[in-house]
Amino acid sequence: MGLSEKINLRIPLHAFIGGFICFGIIFLSKDLGLVWMFVDWLLKSSNCIGALIFEEARIGYYLITLGLTYLPSGFLGGLYAGYKIKDNLKVNLIFPGFIGFAFSASLEYFYMGLRADYMMGLLIPILVIFSGTYLGGYTINWRVEEKLEEEKISLLFKGGN
Repeated sequence: MGLSEKINLRIPLHAFIGGFICFGIIFLSKDLGLVWMFVDWLLKSSNCIGALIFEEARIGYYLITLGLTYLPSGFLGGLYAGYKIKDNLKVNLIFPGFIGFAFSASLEYFYMGLRADYMMGLLIPILVIFSGTYLGGYTINWRVEEKLEEEKISLLFKGGN
């Protein structure tokens, strides 16, 4: 019994690939500014660019960032991990989201430094990524259970003598 028989390296490999999918989508949409370009275009096309001076509009931008960056990245990373990893999904689907967010947070930390709004920058996005990862992983592994036909009980009364 060798080391390769004891440790299944397939699960961590696919978790890392799912994590890099999460990281890649976060990098493309948030760090390269695709979400900001979309929101800027949306506000300019509706002549509402001045709305960003209000706090509510910044919260709206943050919610749009969560919905367009973190949820789809977790979903697609979980979709890949759920397709490749079939066993023990409740535990194994945590890792792709965590890996993708860890790389993204470390890149943001080395780029911009530690920010004052660490709660909005760390806790909420990782919860959204985990939600997306579980949605993606269980979407691909959705088992359709067929309902058994119910037994029909009928009472036949025989005409009685």
